[in-house]
Amino acid sequence: MRGDDGKLSQKVPNGLFSLALPGSQGSHPGHSGILQGNPATLDSGRVSETDFARLATRAKGGFIKRSDFGRFIAENLLRDPKSKVLELSAAELLVGDLGALVETIARSLGTILAGADGDAAAARRTAEEKLTKLLGEDNLVGSSGEFGLLFAFLINKPGVSEIDGEPALSLEDVRGMFLGMTLPTGWQTWKKRRVDWTVHTAGLLFSAAKEYHVQKRNASKSA
Repeated sequence: MRGDDGKLSQKVPNGLFSLALPGSQGSHPGHSGILQGNPATLDSGRVSETDFARLATRAKGGFIKRSDFGRFIAENLLRDPKSKVLELSAAELLVGDLGALVETIARSLGTILAGADGDAAAARRTAEEKLTKLLGEDNLVGSSGEFGLLFAFLINKPGVSEIDGEPALSLEDVRGMFLGMTLPTGWQTWKKRRVDWTVHTAGLLFSAAKEYHVQKRNASKSA
């Protein structure tokens, strides 16, 4: 974090994390470009309205559905040759893992909503452990987890919509958070649930992986 001299020179105390994200361990290739430039360069944070516009053009009626966030993730990875994404053979294995993951999430969600406190906590841990295991160093999975946090934060806001049966977020809310650095009015009042991160990260991962590998195959055929 920044020291007294204003430079990024001090280690963050245990139990805390720094908001100086560019160049940090969590910064990675294949990012959206909205809030940082070179992910390997410290202090390269800035706002890019051009990159945000690539996301905003996917909105319908003022909302962006989850699969379009997934397609945006795939686009970001395809734009960056340094991004790390599983090869197709490995991706097929991943899909198998995800199938089991989704079944686990479905069972876990039912237990979390209807079960005793102890059972709910155990079910939640199982789902989170399965998903976290998939994060690794794969930028597609990591990006899905990051946008999954956005969904977990906003999905229970009153007035959240659906498009084609999919959950969708308000473009105004997303714009305010990315470009205005502001949280939606009343954000303290609705629930933010850990299980929502698991569910929506898995959904984003499915749509992003599908789009990414379709585009990669099409590019190979036309080469």
